[in-house]
Amino acid sequence: MTIRGDSNHSAIRLTDGPAHHFFGFHDLEIDSRASGSLIGLRVARIDRPPLGKDAAEVIVFGGPNDTPGEPRVLLRTKNYNFPQGARQHWLGGTDTVIVNEVDDRGQPASALIDGHSGVRLGQLSFSTYCTDRPGTTSYSVDFGRLHRLGGYGHSNVADRTPSDPVPADNGIFVSDIAADRTELLLSIGDVAKAAGVVTSATHPQFITHLRLNPSNDRIAFLHRFRLADGGEETVLCAVGADGTRLRILARGYMSHFDWLDDTRLMIWGRRNQSIAALRRSPLMNAPVIRAMLPCAKAVLRRLLRRNGAVGMSYLEVHDGGTQPPEPFAAGILTADGHPMVNPAFPDWLVTDTYPDARGIRDLMLYHPPTRQRIDLGQYRKINDKPSSEIVTQTKRHIEAKFGVAFPAELYAFTRSGLHCDLHPRWFVQGGYVAFDSIHEGTRQIYATDVSDLVTEERLADG
Repeated sequence: MTIRGDSNHSAIRLTDGPAHHFFGFHDLEIDSRASGSLIGLRVARIDRPPLGKDAAEVIVFGGPNDTPGEPRVLLRTKNYNFPQGARQHWLGGTDTVIVNEVDDRGQPASALIDGHSGVRLGQLSFSTYCTDRPGTTSYSVDFGRLHRLGGYGHSNVADRTPSDPVPADNGIFVSDIAADRTELLLSIGDVAKAAGVVTSATHPQFITHLRLNPSNDRIAFLHRFRLADGGEETVLCAVGADGTRLRILARGYMSHFDWLDDTRLMIWGRRNQSIAALRRSPLMNAPVIRAMLPCAKAVLRRLLRRNGAVGMSYLEVHDGGTQPPEPFAAGILTADGHPMVNPAFPDWLVTDTYPDARGIRDLMLYHPPTRQRIDLGQYRKINDKPSSEIVTQTKRHIEAKFGVAFPAELYAFTRSGLHCDLHPRWFVQGGYVAFDSIHEGTRQIYATDVSDLVTEERLADG
């Protein structure tokens, strides 16, 4: 059943133009557990990817119940991208902010800043992707490699292992924050071996999208690489926070995910895994087969769509055991989005959709126990695109820096701030949803109060 939202759950704009404000991805909480202050980024322009030229201001500002005021600027960083921000977040239950930057040598680093006073507390000799709940341990990936291979990386840092397609000394890194000490937790080579991936110099691999489970003892992540047919395969994996018990959970076309609890995840993906097995077959590397692929793929797509073999949906995936992936919220959550489970009320999750044919993105809640969805609002994209000059500049950058092919026009748009997914994220107390949107002409941060919904014992039948 779908329950339509009403004016009681309309969005409040938390930031104002003419500058653009955004947070980034859907896997980090926006507010401090200590003070309730919010954190985000501010930029002057969003019409191009930040290819080492543009800096973002890291800002702290008030929430929906605070008196409006000018955001406080903590620092400027070039280590950001529009889809995931600078991975800025609050450290544990404190008002300390951790955010990516570079050191004096141009190497990846993290700044620690008091979000209340703005005083710089120190610099750590490693980048950060996420931290554990106590705020003592940081986990990260090689943002230079992500950028070089077309992922959500940082253009101003280098790939640690550019000549190695499947490195044994690059992957997920774990850092002791107090000691400023980093070590490799799990290598890309370890994951490739566990997944049975053929190692080829033409198919460099990377790890991205780290996400700790609620107990912080397991990390889910995505392992990605190009295929011989020009497509990309994603392997959903999980590993212990100590680097042990690596498991391959699902593979093929896999997109956005979150933990439902300590042992189950939801992820948008293709239900039929036989297609993925065919695409990664060593036979696909044969010259004769590769020459036939462009024509064969078009015919195969039509046949598979006709019999439903390429159908996609959210899947429930188990970390452990032998249960195969099974449909999740079938017929209710029918489009790929960016889900986040409520940290305070885990029976609820928030997600969104990509723009439909009208350019509309939907924002919604979902309650798995009752299989009910509540639509909170619709937000339209804007039609602006990067200029031809920016596309040309992007093309030069791709040709000079990338290790994979990527259409310049597509990259220039999807990595610019003009492409603005809602990326909904919960406040830590679970009563508000924050999201980025561009529907009013500039990119801003919004919030919706859903406390009356998530604290109800059960939903009405409508």
